[in-house]
Amino acid sequence: MLRSDYCGIGFVETSNFNPICELTKNLISKYKIKHFTYVGDATHCLSFQERYFGMLCGLSSMGIQHTKEDDILKSDNFDYGSIEMLKGAIVNLKHKPDCFICGNDFIARRVCKALEILGKTVPDDVFVVGFDNVADSVASTPKLTTIGSDTATIGLKAIQTLISRIKNPSKTYIIHTVKSAIIERQSTVRNKE
Repeated sequence: MLRSDYCGIGFVETSNFNPICELTKNLISKYKIKHFTYVGDATHCLSFQERYFGMLCGLSSMGIQHTKEDDILKSDNFDYGSIEMLKGAIVNLKHKPDCFICGNDFIARRVCKALEILGKTVPDDVFVVGFDNVADSVASTPKLTTIGSDTATIGLKAIQTLISRIKNPSKTYIIHTVKSAIIERQSTVRNKE
């Protein structure tokens, strides 16, 4: 799907690719981990796809091989809110992941719960990363490493884009990308390595 397919007036998006790529490289450099698993339907939306490709870019730039068999990319009849389904998918992974990069914070929190049931501890046994910096990412145990964007800027840019379109309906569509930042919390921090 092309960005222009979304809306004729333009749209506002968060930076998805770069922060996940950078975080992936940082975790590899800092902790020497090699096995990553992306969790989320990369065909669900453009942002999930960009996040997935960001992880792949980070791995590739650090010389780490990766295949789709290492990911949980299910789309048909897979409920990412189901801890039971996630548990099954995690158990069936070909390689034991060092880090789960999740499409959003909701999925990341569910992955943490599934790992807990499977007897794995975050971050001691495995890292988990989310995206969106929702309030629950701070309330969860452990606090979730995530990627966040300035929601006030997103709202302002959306209103400006709409007003611009109303004033000039023939204007070509505009894409505003709001920078996202890595918010490192407990789910990717180990005291001793």
